[in-house]
Amino acid sequence: MSKLLVPALALILGAAGGAAATLVIDRIHAVDPASEARAGEDMVRALLAREPELVVESIRAWQAKQQTAELEAQGSAIRDSEAALVADGRDPVVGPADAAVTVVQFFDYRCPYCRRAMGTVDQLIEKRDDIRVVYKEFPILGPDSLVAARAALAVNQVAPKAYPEIHTALMTQQGSLTEDRVLAIVADRGVDAEAVKARMHAPETEAHIRDTMDLARKLGIGGTPAFVIGDTLLPGAVELDALDRAVEAAKG
Repeated sequence: MSKLLVPALALILGAAGGAAATLVIDRIHAVDPASEARAGEDMVRALLAREPELVVESIRAWQAKQQTAELEAQGSAIRDSEAALVADGRDPVVGPADAAVTVVQFFDYRCPYCRRAMGTVDQLIEKRDDIRVVYKEFPILGPDSLVAARAALAVNQVAPKAYPEIHTALMTQQGSLTEDRVLAIVADRGVDAEAVKARMHAPETEAHIRDTMDLARKLGIGGTPAFVIGDTLLPGAVELDALDRAVEAAKG
């Protein structure tokens, strides 16, 4: 026990670094100023009995350090992927090409949180004239999700101006999204369903979806919805105010 307690404590506290670790060392010296080498089990036990909050402080410091490192790595990955995020000509886009900020959304048509986020994104588009929204079809919730994503991307190839309407129809559709049902939705809105069906199964459409999956994996996106604005990733159904603040931050 005495051989393990001190190294274990040192590992926990040393990982935190900075003020927390220095504070512990100072306390050890205060218990026995004669020699750091004599900081054995009894000393550590005495220290923890007297000031147990030091371990909590150190763990919190370590967690903060880890979070900072993760955010820095994530920001770096976003910057490295900028072209794939904001300038992939295959992606559906709403908004002016010269917009000051691009909002990138990863979503799935079978995701209830994405349905809620759709309204928030629509509000953001209505509120601001300085953004463009890139729609990343990210079908991760089963076969129906994949069918809907293929159809939406095919619509964007065949009749790009119809994409926003089809996107809304697919997102609000109750029940299953089979290929027949999706093509009926497309036809009901005046888009050539046969042309869409052909593009749904084209190698280019499959490659586009795979590329989006790979991009999401690189950025650490494992769920939907997720937004990338500037070099910030915002997971989940983010509220309008949070999206608005992220846009302002991205503008610098």
